[in-house]
Amino acid sequence: MVKNYYDAENYKPTQSLGFLTRRTAKLMTGHLDALFAVQDVTFVQYSVMVNIREGLAVTASDICQKISHDTGALTRLIDQLEERGLLERERSEADRRRVEIRLTPAGDKKLEHLIRIVVDFWNDMLADFSKEEADIMTDILSRMTAKLAELPKAKAA
Repeated sequence: MVKNYYDAENYKPTQSLGFLTRRTAKLMTGHLDALFAVQDVTFVQYSVMVNIREGLAVTASDICQKISHDTGALTRLIDQLEERGLLERERSEADRRRVEIRLTPAGDKKLEHLIRIVVDFWNDMLADFSKEEADIMTDILSRMTAKLAELPKAKAA
């Protein structure tokens, strides 16, 4: 295990993990937004649908946390997907105060189509990497995400 990967003398912010992962995420989102521009679902709407289908989010609050989206904007987004018959809201049987969000059969069908677009995108992005390299990158990012999720939130100064 590396104890101190960086030190103040050799630290290059543009080569830091934070900078590179953020830059990668912004570029990825830009490309996926462009791919989804010709679809009738945006990339953010797709992200909401995937989080619901994968069981990562059940309520609007869950979704906001998972995709770091504004609550008001997310409510409108869910309204749009519900109006189009892709999502449905339902009061929880266990807690009537809780509103759960589910994909409809039409939403499931739409998501299957959209996933193919994302899979093609990632296969194109990974074309210059070996399967082993892609597996290592996935493993490292998964471990880093888990580690960051464990850390207590920093307090504002």
